[in-house]
Amino acid sequence: MACKSSSDEEEKDFLVCGICMEYYDTDDRTPKILECFHSCCVTCLKLQAVTSLVTCPYCRNVTKIKNGVDNMTSNFYIIPKIQKMVAKRKTIEHMIANTKNNWAESIAKRRDVQSKLKMVQDALKLIENTISQKAEDNNEKIAILQSLLEDPFSKQDMEELLASYSKCEADHKYSKEELDAAESLGKSLSDIENFMCCLTLKKKNDGANYNVKALEKKILAFNNKSPHGPRIGSYHSVLTFILFQMREEKLWEEATQNGERDQACEVEPTNGKPSKQHAPIKQSHPSLAGDSSDDDWSTTETESSSGQKHNMCYMQFKINNVIQPKVVFRLNFDEAPMMSRRFMDYCKGSTGLSYKSCSVFMNKDGESFTAGKYEDLEIVLDDGGCASSFLYGWCDGKSQRFIADHSTLDEVKGALRMRHRGRSLEGVYVCSEFSVICRDHPNNNQMTTVFGYVQRGIEICQNISRLNLNQNDVVIHSCGVE
Repeated sequence: MACKSSSDEEEKDFLVCGICMEYYDTDDRTPKILECFHSCCVTCLKLQAVTSLVTCPYCRNVTKIKNGVDNMTSNFYIIPKIQKMVAKRKTIEHMIANTKNNWAESIAKRRDVQSKLKMVQDALKLIENTISQKAEDNNEKIAILQSLLEDPFSKQDMEELLASYSKCEADHKYSKEELDAAESLGKSLSDIENFMCCLTLKKKNDGANYNVKALEKKILAFNNKSPHGPRIGSYHSVLTFILFQMREEKLWEEATQNGERDQACEVEPTNGKPSKQHAPIKQSHPSLAGDSSDDDWSTTETESSSGQKHNMCYMQFKINNVIQPKVVFRLNFDEAPMMSRRFMDYCKGSTGLSYKSCSVFMNKDGESFTAGKYEDLEIVLDDGGCASSFLYGWCDGKSQRFIADHSTLDEVKGALRMRHRGRSLEGVYVCSEFSVICRDHPNNNQMTTVFGYVQRGIEICQNISRLNLNQNDVVIHSCGVE
């Protein structure tokens, strides 16, 4: 190794100019031979040759230049080595360039992978939040039912018990309803474990089919157990919950014997769109209003006479008698059908109640504002912290509160949401009062009461959120369907 290193150093001395210490080439650094048989590059010799005499940098002998530096004899002995070195240098430079391109392309592909993994991570967080919300709701019901399990009449005499007969009867009826609900939920979770997975994947470019062996003829289960190990078992458990959620949301459909369902689900390669679109699933949320009926509040989007669907509403606010431009809201009937329908009917005034002339009665500096109050709705809370009744109803004498949709829309800037008016076993109570979120803020709740977003006019909303409502009068001047 020492001999080879010494040989390399000597060869390098032959290939490097003794003045500029640059490697020779066949162009500007061509080696020229001096009378002492040492070589220097043509560029350095031109700089040294102020007169016709050049001093050798190695042995200090003087060489007389007769016909100019360019006409001096080139060192043909080392030129082949120089050419070989130049070729090798170009190969190295090309290799370095390709290496950098490979690094850059690898980084780009890794970032693409990272974005996909982030999507999966966000999806798993959403699933985790859904499970946590279900567990929290279930624990809350257990706590409430546990308190109801205690006998409040154990110390009362027979006369008091007879006087409380109607309440006992109502409690008994309610306990049977809760038992049916608990049995139904337990049956749904158990029933999903009666299905056997038989998953086949089809590649869209060549139509090739693939069977997932780890799931082939595998019964769905939540127990995280798999002959392929705990990691595959955890995948299997998550898949079971996802399929359970899809079944709960009516996204399952029984396959036909003749394969018509399979043909309906195929993807056309020409445009990548499904050959058959299924109608959106309608969600129904029971209204707990005293005089409200399901017929009064449809959970589907409004349709015009031509069948065209509308999901845009507008409001014009009046600030100190100055009418502002329209604020347009886009409602999400798919995610929150009940709240969207009610808000649209209040904007149109089709139920006898209208947002027109309602005032903005509350705001948080730059964060949000709230409007849509008809009267103060004072809520009576029971010992468990749940809403039980209103002391005062609406201006028409009807209690129009209802259970909010289970919305998963984000509370970001421009979000339109119903204001919470208490909780019950069934969920969150809301009424006519709505809020507009005017800036992003963290929200760790999986479920929200958001049912739409500001499509146009967010700057007007932000201005309203910053006003001092004790000194400025803000009302809804007009509203309707856009």
